[in-house]
Amino acid sequence: MILFPLLFIAVFLMHFQHPSDFFHFRLHYAPRDPVKVVTSLIRAENRWPLLADPHMLGYLGLPLLPLCAYALYMLGRAKRPLLSGAALFITISGTIFLGGIFAMWTAFYRGLGNVDPQYTEGAIATFQGMTAPHGAFLLTTTLGKLAIVGFALQALTLLGVSGIRDGQWLAWSWAAPCSCFFGTSTIGC
Repeated sequence: MILFPLLFIAVFLMHFQHPSDFFHFRLHYAPRDPVKVVTSLIRAENRWPLLADPHMLGYLGLPLLPLCAYALYMLGRAKRPLLSGAALFITISGTIFLGGIFAMWTAFYRGLGNVDPQYTEGAIATFQGMTAPHGAFLLTTTLGKLAIVGFALQALTLLGVSGIRDGQWLAWSWAAPCSCFFGTSTIGC
């Protein structure tokens, strides 16, 4: 229950170019300039380690999500069994789609590092088409958010659960970051 949040905080922070960018909040996702993204990735030629890619770290950390989800379910089921079970299902379902998102972005970023610079214009156009907010891309990114919704619901099932010291703090410490995720969403990296 500790490793998952720490890993995903690191993944989240790795998306910022500069530490001050963390404090620049938006109410909607604003994609980075595709020309800058693609040209910098082509120029980098995948010279950074695969594990330095936040998408790969998120992808490899996904098995922690169902474990945390199940732990939260076990804590909340005594007080709210139906909501706890539904929230577990939502979290697990969203985790499957989240895996697709992380794999997709890893493939995009690593694939662009292999593009010959003479094909930069075509790579930019392809990247823009593949990451446009419609069709399969929009569906996958939207369904991936179910994992976050599920965790927020699971956290709320902990409110008033006896035997959990500072249960209210625990519930809100999980639910509040989940709600922030949608404004500064890294799902559309």
